[in-house]
Amino acid sequence: MKFFILNKKNNYSLSVKESLRKRLIDEGLQEDEENPDYVISVGGDGTLLRSLHKYENMLDKVIIVGIHTGKLGFLCDYLASDEDEIVSAIVSCKHIVDEVSLLCLKSGEKMYYAMNEVRIESPYKTMKSEIYINDKLLEKYHGNGLNFSTSLGSSGYNHSLNGPLINPNMETIIMSEVAGINHNAYRSLKSPLVLGEKDVIKVSGNFFNCIIGYDNLFDTIVSSNNMELTISLSNKKVRLLNTKKRDYFDRLRSSFIV
Repeated sequence: MKFFILNKKNNYSLSVKESLRKRLIDEGLQEDEENPDYVISVGGDGTLLRSLHKYENMLDKVIIVGIHTGKLGFLCDYLASDEDEIVSAIVSCKHIVDEVSLLCLKSGEKMYYAMNEVRIESPYKTMKSEIYINDKLLEKYHGNGLNFSTSLGSSGYNHSLNGPLINPNMETIIMSEVAGINHNAYRSLKSPLVLGEKDVIKVSGNFFNCIIGYDNLFDTIVSSNNMELTISLSNKKVRLLNTKKRDYFDRLRSSFIV
């Protein structure tokens, strides 16, 4: 079996990486950045997302292991103190793997995938668009942008927009407004909307100089023509090694309350 470890750029994460790396090599595993069976993320949620997107084109072949050494580890199931358990699980191949569907935003021929959220934002001027759900017009939206979150990602940017927290056991898409404009001329829902796993959202308008954000990455739309962006849950999944030691409500409490 082969592995590769990505770490947050600090001394503690580096020391955890080197200790784990030595243990796995001693157990007969091979370090391979190009074609790993296990991708180990040592850091926080940002490091885990970086690991996911580095291997986005081969997610069906890799299992991602999240080790929390950063400020926020909502997506990471292990702590550095779990090194023995991690090594044992990988060497024995006796472990639980969670499969999480990725959100997809389609812009022409381009596909943007995300585990937490995709968003369309206009930092320079009001974004004007029409929103269709399953090909039916829902509203004409004016504002700074729109955020679309998975259930797992509902505790991220969606939470900052006062969107609902959704148990990841439920596959949903959450649509939230970013500074929507509501007055006599323009009206929108002015509320987050929770959609089902099979629903398809289409957003049409002129998105020139708008930003498409997908997890911790972004791209800028350069076309000045009217275009249609499609958002849906994809068949592409990320496989996460999971101990089931911390359930969802433990994570909520440790991340936002305690």
